[in-house]
Amino acid sequence: GGLVPFALYSGRSVLTRFSLPPGTSRPGWLPAGEVRAPLIRVAMDGAFRRVVAWDTSLVRPTCAIPVSAAGGQWTTTIPFCPEAASDVSSNGSFIVMATPATETSFRLVLLRAEGDTVYSRVHVFSPKRIPPAVADSALQRLKNLTGLARGAPPEFRAQANTAVRNALRTKKVPTTYPPFVRVSLGDDGTCWLEEFPAGQGHRWIGFGPDGRKLGVIELGARSRLKVVKGDQLWVVEADVDDIQSVVRYRVVAGQ
Repeated sequence: GGLVPFALYSGRSVLTRFSLPPGTSRPGWLPAGEVRAPLIRVAMDGAFRRVVAWDTSLVRPTCAIPVSAAGGQWTTTIPFCPEAASDVSSNGSFIVMATPATETSFRLVLLRAEGDTVYSRVHVFSPKRIPPAVADSALQRLKNLTGLARGAPPEFRAQANTAVRNALRTKKVPTTYPPFVRVSLGDDGTCWLEEFPAGQGHRWIGFGPDGRKLGVIELGARSRLKVVKGDQLWVVEADVDDIQSVVRYRVVAGQ
């Protein structure tokens, strides 16, 4: 729990995400029962100013499996479960929220630093089916607690395994891949969504400051998108020897 800062403004305030630490009292500005993570502006002395936005990217009621066993706590996630994503531009001017809406659509919302909405658009996509072998493999890893930290006491692993298997009786693995896995936002309000990597590479879909689709870029499996700005993207690419280089791409309309 606590504060996660994103941007420092000239008016001596900070944009930060707030989470309520366990066992602490709820501040007066945080509504009772609110589970979304607020993005707030605070003064340099820590005084609260206002809520800018409510971030749903950390809310995973249908995706998360919380486990309490042998005095420990652990959380795992249903494989391929669609989750929200968010990002703040490096200059703090914009905030983007990407949220799955239906099985074939998602909503993209762009906010300014003061919290006013630039646009809120629903985009339709064609879901890709998850091969049964891929789903079964992911499910088996989950049941075997592959993601559990090594060295955990045997009694914790046993109780956690039982808790996960019980949860899977009511929570099912989706039959299609989620629409995206993360979003990257540029200083000008341009954003790029990475589709779920169903193949060997990475496919990114770009949206302009008005929310309209710009185009698509395909990157190799060893490439990682790091910075976006307008029609330019900076990518870190690694060769077969794992030697990295920075490559700048420019998106050309109609290509």
